[in-house]
Amino acid sequence: MSGNENAEGLKRRHRGRSSESFLDKDKILASLSIKAGEVILDGGCGNGYMAKEFARLTGKTGKVYAVDVDAAAIDSLKSECEGTIIEPFAADITKETMLAAASIDLIYLCTVVHGFSETQMEGFLKEVKRLLKADARLAIVEIKKKESGFGPPLEKRFSPEELKRVISLPATRLADVGEMIYIQVFCKQGLVEMDSRFRGNDKGGVFGRSECMDSRLRGNDSQGHSSRPHRRMDSRFRGNGT
Repeated sequence: MSGNENAEGLKRRHRGRSSESFLDKDKILASLSIKAGEVILDGGCGNGYMAKEFARLTGKTGKVYAVDVDAAAIDSLKSECEGTIIEPFAADITKETMLAAASIDLIYLCTVVHGFSETQMEGFLKEVKRLLKADARLAIVEIKKKESGFGPPLEKRFSPEELKRVISLPATRLADVGEMIYIQVFCKQGLVEMDSRFRGNDKGGVFGRSECMDSRLRGNDSQGHSSRPHRRMDSRFRGNGT
């Protein structure tokens, strides 16, 4: 499937059934620990229901970028958010955006990443690395890899462990935020601040070799992963569908 076809699929998803009714917003917000003045990127924002919650918490000194590939959804959100700290714009988060490097405190995506192709995931990780500040975090909300009566096919979903292997950042929080939905929070700081004895001669930046991770952050993972993000992809990207 081409990048354009995938983008069209994401547009249709936003114009269809929203995941909002399945989420516990209070649990999501509690997991994010948003502070006043933070700069937040809501990737795949849809109608902006979470962007508005983020704006309420970050306050007048903060900023919320609401990003979506669906230009029609963004145009509608622009009219709603005029004069607020929310800045909606149409963009593809799997490619480089107009935002400045090292400018974001929190990147948030809700039921978006399961729709990425392998190429899109690589582009997304690259842009996350570019945008996040040194002590920033990435939060991903996804549907559990169980029969749920809604959401994508099971082979398209990520378990928390699979998601950790794909994202390749230290996971700092995992919580249920709906009957069949979880949030996993990753922190860039955990990699940036690691002792040099774990980093060695790592050339890969914050997405470098997984051997660099302190075992406290990796748990009991003994599998080891390649230094290149696309080689850490869940098997469904390699066509095995397991």
